[in-house]
Amino acid sequence: YEKGYQQFDSVMSAVTTKVKGIAYTNFTDEELVGVPQEAKHLYRRIWDEADYVVPPQQTNAFFVTTNVIITPNQSLGRCAEDPHIPGWREC
Repeated sequence: YEKGYQQFDSVMSAVTTKVKGIAYTNFTDEELVGVPQEAKHLYRRIWDEADYVVPPQQTNAFFVTTNVIITPNQSLGRCAEDPHIPGWREC
């Protein structure tokens, strides 16, 4: 006699994680020694989840940024090593 109400099936599920909240960085002038005045606003700001949550690079994982390196003098330009890179265009 087969008991249909005792049949088993594999589990199927999904988990969603939502990161909420903001972070506020407020460095003092002593902490920003060597940073040009026009770049200090990059260090004193409000960060939301769009700033510190990185889209997943692997399955079943998420990444929350805990350290940021700000490069205020970085700019897009021609590579000094090889100015003839295929597909390069000036922006």
